[in-house]
Amino acid sequence: MKGQLGSTDDTNGEEGQSSRCRLMLKRPLIRRDIQRCKESRRIVDDLKRTV
Repeated sequence: MKGQLGSTDDTNGEEGQSSRCRLMLKRPLIRRDIQRCKESRRIVDDLKRTV
């Protein structure tokens, strides 16, 4: 169990961020968080392209 959790920490972190983004998008009052989500997604995309 511990080995599996350690190996999936990175993917779980990304999924957690995406789920947060979806929750934020449901709340139109929070625009700053939505912008942060978009920026974080761009960074992740750039990282995936370089790898």
